[in-house]
Amino acid sequence: MSMMEYESRFAELPRFASKYVMRNQMRILRFKEGLVHYIRNQFAGQPVQISHELYKRAAEIELLKTKLRMTNLANPKKRWDERGTQAKG
Repeated sequence: MSMMEYESRFAELPRFASKYVMRNQMRILRFKEGLVHYIRNQFAGQPVQISHELYKRAAEIELLKTKLRMTNLANPKKRWDERGTQAKG
């Protein structure tokens, strides 16, 4: 699921469980917890006070990561395995 799809579904939650609507800081925390690890790690030590700021920054990180993956696929000299180390060959 893309970051934009995740944000869209997350935004719909109050419609289905209105008694569990959270205050803004709790929504931010829950949203961060549901992010893919490589996006969530980018927010370590960087407090975000506004949920829309978090959504925007997460989308930018996802876009950048996608571009980097495409660049690495196009460059046959750089191959990386699943652990993030350079593969031989």
